[in-house]
Amino acid sequence: MLSIDRKKSDKVDWVKPLEAFISSQYSAEGLQDHREAVQSLQQWREDVRNIQDKSDSAKEILFRYYAVLTSVESRFPIHENNIRMSFVWYDAFRGKKTTSFSIYFEKVNVLFNIGAILSQLGSMQNRTSVEGLKVACQNFQQAAGAFQVLKDEIEKHPQPGSVDLSLDSISMFIQLMLAQAQECFYDKAVKDNMSPSIVSKLAIQTADFYDAAFQLLSTPAITSIAPKSYSSHIQSKSLLFKSNANYQLSLVLGKEDKYGEQIARLKIAMESLEEIKKKYLRYLPNDLQTEINSTSTVALKTLESCEKDNDTIYNDPIPHESKLPSIERKTIVKALPLPESCNLSADKDPFGKLIPFAITEKLSTYQARKDGLIRNELQVLDEQNQLAIGSLASMNLPGAIQALESSGIPSSLREKMESVRREGGAGWISEQIDTLNKTADEDVRILEGALQILNQEERDDSAMRNQYGSRWSRTPSHTLTANLMQEANKYRGNMDHARKSDALLTKQFKDHQHWITQLGATQDQLERILPSSGSSSQNLNSGTVTSLKQALAALDKIISSERPNIRSQLQNLSMSDDISKKLLSQSNISDEELFQIELTKYEPLKGKIQATCNDQEQLLERISSLNSEFVASKSLGGAAAQRGQTLQQLDTAWKVLNELKSNLGEGIQFYLNFQEILIQFSQKCKDFVFAREAEKQDYLREMQASSSVQSSAYSQPPPQYSQPPAYSSPAPPLYAQYGQQPQGAPSSYAPSGLPPPTYVSAPPPYGAQPSFQPPPHNAPSPYFPPPSYQQAPPGYQPNPQYKR
Repeated sequence: MLSIDRKKSDKVDWVKPLEAFISSQYSAEGLQDHREAVQSLQQWREDVRNIQDKSDSAKEILFRYYAVLTSVESRFPIHENNIRMSFVWYDAFRGKKTTSFSIYFEKVNVLFNIGAILSQLGSMQNRTSVEGLKVACQNFQQAAGAFQVLKDEIEKHPQPGSVDLSLDSISMFIQLMLAQAQECFYDKAVKDNMSPSIVSKLAIQTADFYDAAFQLLSTPAITSIAPKSYSSHIQSKSLLFKSNANYQLSLVLGKEDKYGEQIARLKIAMESLEEIKKKYLRYLPNDLQTEINSTSTVALKTLESCEKDNDTIYNDPIPHESKLPSIERKTIVKALPLPESCNLSADKDPFGKLIPFAITEKLSTYQARKDGLIRNELQVLDEQNQLAIGSLASMNLPGAIQALESSGIPSSLREKMESVRREGGAGWISEQIDTLNKTADEDVRILEGALQILNQEERDDSAMRNQYGSRWSRTPSHTLTANLMQEANKYRGNMDHARKSDALLTKQFKDHQHWITQLGATQDQLERILPSSGSSSQNLNSGTVTSLKQALAALDKIISSERPNIRSQLQNLSMSDDISKKLLSQSNISDEELFQIELTKYEPLKGKIQATCNDQEQLLERISSLNSEFVASKSLGGAAAQRGQTLQQLDTAWKVLNELKSNLGEGIQFYLNFQEILIQFSQKCKDFVFAREAEKQDYLREMQASSSVQSSAYSQPPPQYSQPPAYSSPAPPLYAQYGQQPQGAPSSYAPSGLPPPTYVSAPPPYGAQPSFQPPPHNAPSPYFPPPSYQQAPPGYQPNPQYKR
């Protein structure tokens, strides 16, 4: 079988251009973080260039390099007008040199070599064994898949000059690989003694694949440079399998007593074999010559026997070839997708944390859309919980039911008390509120500290302007800091809204602190304050009470189990929702279409939330109806009523406690995450002040030099610090959503040399938008921490007292 030669290439220097680009367009820290990745890329490229053998290890070298190229092409503008890297490759047919500055040229040539080495691995298998045939068939199909991906790439990014990368050439390789894969399956079918009918269908499809390859090979551009052995080999295989198909079908026709048609098929088989012998046989390798001669001998012997029988016995008319029906085709093989090792997972991408500025903007836009969706759904959960709690409290449930137990603590309440004692009860909530406040104060300190250095710089600038008058001609500070101040005001607004939520949580805790404290008491302590109902005429096991308890249990399951699980699933999905790779590879759809598609992943959870709302509505209606029956039939004295009210207070305190735990945890996490953003903002302010100080010193030196030569004016003013474009929008990026953690404040205030990323949207506000409205029942507005933040910035250690 045929294999395709690999293309050769000259050495390429990845290190210098990529390191220069990362340093200039990302940051010095980014270069330090990715220096090893760039060095590895250089080595992998050399490994590809120096492949000598035809082995699985050589194949994996190509797979690895191609996978990394898919990351490189989306992050580095490697082309003639930006990062100029000269890629030199030699075509596989004549060794003609072609040079390009495009990363796509490098990528398609590597794809070509992937297809080539897979073809080589397929052709070198021992196809006399069933296992060898299977491996060869798999390799040829994967080779066809590699060439198909190559064809798609070339259609999207046409490449210069190299004939072996023309669409006709690549299409020919695809058909040739499919033909050889189908041939392997044909050989296996023969070994497995499959029916001649099946074998005939496999053979004619093999012939079709070879014929399609031959037609493409016959185009003038390819014929002039392809090895001459290709033409004779491919055409011979097409004729051979056409012969095999007709021969196998003749065996079927003989069993069906269609002797004339059988002879017609055998004649076609012989004509195909004779054409091979006449035109191509002397150009073919010995093993293929032997196969053709052997097939011809068998076919001729069968034809002579059938003609003799038909002449002497059957006298069946022999139809002309044009009157014969076409042979049914059976395609078994197809172009397989590239192996998984050609696809780079996010956790193995050495350049995964380098996100281009344009992608950062899109990610922030998507993040804002996603956070708005999550915020709305979480608000629905909290509002529905408050509605249920309020409705049950108005009916004095489940306290009235629990009061039917004449003495002691109900079993359900005992379980809740044990849980509260394990977790610390009211004391732990107090500690959490204290941690929340201190963490918020730390955020305020960082923000105010950043503003203080900006204000001090502006005062210094004003002092210099007052001292030197019109000679101090640089841009006033307040003009350059306008966007920074706007950004700070937005952060302050976020903090103000978050503190309103803090206040509501504190109020909610104070309102229920007494009963939450009682939940944490011992059983003996609670029994002393829990009234006994005395004797009750109400049957605790009556049908109404039993049904009411079942409905209450179902509602409690929704509030205490189902909704917390949905909430957790929603937040976990958001935290893992990274579309950076899709944005990097996006080509055929708009950003808006991609966002809409990606947001549909939240629809199942939205459906679950709506289902809990529907279930709750039905349960509350049933509980209300059953409670009316219960109230009409019960006869409780004053002690029993007092017991019911106490139990109801404890049940409400339990539900409030669970809400406080969830909201306080989210609130603390919000402030810790917000510290990362504020540290970034603070560093931007420090970079700005550092640059302004350097500019000020330049001005002072210029004026001193001017005074020493009695010059009345500058011959040329020093360069002014201008506002970086990255300060044009006030909102912070959402880093961890695409794998790039924010960096902590560096020890030096020296600026990185580049503007920080432009921010598109603020983090999801803790406590909703300025149009903040508290939910009913005086409950706190839920916290909505940005799910993209996972940890504090590297190198930053918050005060231990702020940790949960």
